Amino acid sequence: MGKFFKYLGIVFLSLILIVVAFTTYSNLTGVDKEKVFIPYIKENIPKLTTWDYAIYKELMVPSQQQTDEQLKLYLKWFTKLGKYESMGEPKFINSNTTFGQEKGKFEYASYSIPLSFDTGEASVTLVLVYHNEKVKIYKINFNSDKLLK
Repeated sequence: MGKFFKYLGIVFLSLILIVVAFTTYSNLTGVDKEKVFIPYIKENIPKLTTWDYAIYKELMVPSQQQTDEQLKLYLKWFTKLGKYESMGEPKFINSNTTFGQEKGKFEYASYSIPLSFDTGEASVTLVLVYHNEKVKIYKINFNSDKLLK
C-alpha cells in the first residue's frame, strides 16, 4: 500500500510541474499586454462609442459577432449612453492563453475601462484576443444605469 501512495505522489507532483512549466512558458513567450492591449484600447474606445455598425464589424472577432440585426439593435440601445467625453485608465482583470493545432496561439486579456458620457458615468468590459500579430475584440459589455431605463 505504501508503494501505491508513493507512485500516486510522484504522478501528482509530475502533473503540478507540467502545469507550472506550461504557465511559465506561456508567460515568457506571451505578448507584452501593456504594449499591445493598452494602446489598442486607447485608440479604439473613442471609435466604439460612436456606435457605428461598420466599426464594430471591423474590430470584433467574426465568429463572436451577433447577427447583423442583433448588433444593430445593441448599438441603438447603447446610444442611451449619450455622447462620449473621456476614458479613465484601463484596469487589467485577467488573461489566458490557448493553443490550437491548426490555428496556433491565442492570447486573451480582459480589461475594465471607466468611461464618461454626457449622460453620466459608465464602464466597458473588453475581452481582447491577440492572434497572428493582430488584436480583435472577443467580447464587449457596456455597463451603466442608463441602459436599465
